[in-house]
Amino acid sequence: MFLLQLSAGSLSALRGYRYKQAHAKAVETRRQASARSIRMVPKVIQFIEEKIREKWSPDQISGLLKANGTPISHEWIYLYIWKDKRKGGTLYQHLRHRGKNIIVEPQSELAEAVSPIVLI
Repeated sequence: MFLLQLSAGSLSALRGYRYKQAHAKAVETRRQASARSIRMVPKVIQFIEEKIREKWSPDQISGLLKANGTPISHEWIYLYIWKDKRKGGTLYQHLRHRGKNIIVEPQSELAEAVSPIVLI
């Protein structure tokens, strides 16, 4: 005799793909992601600009904001600084390290640069 044990996860897999549930979950994820961007109010941006001009690093600013309940990543602060530079701003001049603009090569060029592996 053959006995099949089903866990809760495998039982739902037997019912197939549930597009309504998947859609509802995706909508909720999108809603939560858009709610996070509300933190970037002009008051916070002004604070970031002041601290950059005082020679604070984006890591230090991010840590202080996180401690005060407004988590903003240091990566976002760097993106904001380089966006300001492209618009003609001077925030980048106040960084301790001038930073390197990294140019990423397109995937197709990288694939051509790598020699293929030959199996014999």
